[in-house]
Amino acid sequence: MRFKRAGIITWIIIAALFIYGVATMVVLRSKIDEAQSIRDSLANEVANMTAKNDEMRYALEHSDDDAVLEDIARGDGYVYNEEEVYKTE
Repeated sequence: MRFKRAGIITWIIIAALFIYGVATMVVLRSKIDEAQSIRDSLANEVANMTAKNDEMRYALEHSDDDAVLEDIARGDGYVYNEEEVYKTE
């Protein structure tokens, strides 16, 4: 049994499909890179929010501790009477 040689139209179709496949892979690769970048930034945001939640949970659980209350008040800008505060930038 002999096979016929592929015609020029068959080779053009194969080449077009190959070029389409390569172009699609390049586009998908850029979309994957963009999605990974977004995922990394969101992971950092989640880590920051988790740390802040842990601080707030600690402050809530220890709300009867004078040192914790003082830290919260100082964070809001409160000072003792006749206390001088110097800020460095």
